[in-house]
Amino acid sequence: MEKNGYTRRFAAAITAASSVIGPIIPPSGIMIIYAYTMEISVAALFAAGVYRD
Repeated sequence: MEKNGYTRRFAAAITAASSVIGPIIPPSGIMIIYAYTMEISVAALFAAGVYRD
């Protein structure tokens, strides 16, 4: 990112934000791998990620 003109602080902020957004916005790659490993429906995990009590 530095080669493209971004500051280190901006690059760090983008990397930190993108690393935590996966579990928040379903269906992420992590969620699909978890569903496959645990033999759970991706649709059920998607519904669980969307519905918050």
